[in-house]
Amino acid sequence: MATPVRRRVLTPGAHARGSPETLPGLLTPHALTATRGWAFLLVAIGLLPYHPRFNTGTNTGTAAAGGIDMDVRDKVVMVTGGAHGIGRAICQRMAEEGAAGIVVADLDGAAACTVADEVQGVAVTCDVGERAAVEELVDRTLQAYGRVDLVVSNAGITVKGGIDTPDDQWQRMWDVNVMSHVWLTRAVMPHLLEQGSGYLLYTSSAAGLLTEIGSAAYSVTKHGTVAFAEWVSVHHQKQGIGVSCLCPAGVATDFLDLDDPIHQFLHMSSVTPEQVAENVIEALREETFLILPHREVGEFFAYKTTEYDRWLKNFARLNEKLQRTAAKRAASTEDS
Repeated sequence: MATPVRRRVLTPGAHARGSPETLPGLLTPHALTATRGWAFLLVAIGLLPYHPRFNTGTNTGTAAAGGIDMDVRDKVVMVTGGAHGIGRAICQRMAEEGAAGIVVADLDGAAACTVADEVQGVAVTCDVGERAAVEELVDRTLQAYGRVDLVVSNAGITVKGGIDTPDDQWQRMWDVNVMSHVWLTRAVMPHLLEQGSGYLLYTSSAAGLLTEIGSAAYSVTKHGTVAFAEWVSVHHQKQGIGVSCLCPAGVATDFLDLDDPIHQFLHMSSVTPEQVAENVIEALREETFLILPHREVGEFFAYKTTEYDRWLKNFARLNEKLQRTAAKRAASTEDS
């Protein structure tokens, strides 16, 4: 079974190890850390032409048709993966917005209780990779508050590796990163439809729009999250159900492994969980489907859809560079 590994985390803007190559007149080592480092790295190796908008701040995403009002005040909110990182920040932000009730669900029951105490909510120990546990989570939420208005299906895990990743890890990734969304939606949708309103927020990743070079299973399952969120929106937005899909790149949580060259580049442009939670609140108010805490992810996604073959070739070049960096580091470690 694949289990998330706790990693050391630097605060956003701190220097990670490694020295990406620079482009004279545009990039310097200082610029890579002081600005959106991974975006400029891709510019430097020719993945994208430089555009000034790469350094103009955050874009919350793309608006969806509808008009569903999701003012969190007096609403009942359920958050999976709510004990740490993005989930915890969302719970805290929902409390600040005046939510009537918050259910903090997490595999880490003790941490879920801590967050629930902070937000005056209810803690539920839940392994979202198990269908029965997800169904029980919905039942306990309805028992506690009588309704649910906003479901934040946020829990997720990762594992490194490509096609050689063992089958049991692929299955665990599939169950947690994809099927948990399906099971949760299946269990809660009848209640939302009966109410005539509700909102579903699914946490994917920039990897769900682009790719994750270091993990085939993560890339595939996060693409699945985006696809499922799209399907739910298409089928239910006219029934009063809002849908958003959160796709951040680097976030300063335990998911970032700073011994990994790929994650080092992500760290250069990382944002805090609190910043992501603020983006979520803004997106809910505007009923934005695609929530992008990193503006450059939207730029890369647009480039991918218009220059698909070139995008693939250039990401292959990026992969080669990162593999060489990793090989040099491994050789240096062996020598020392």
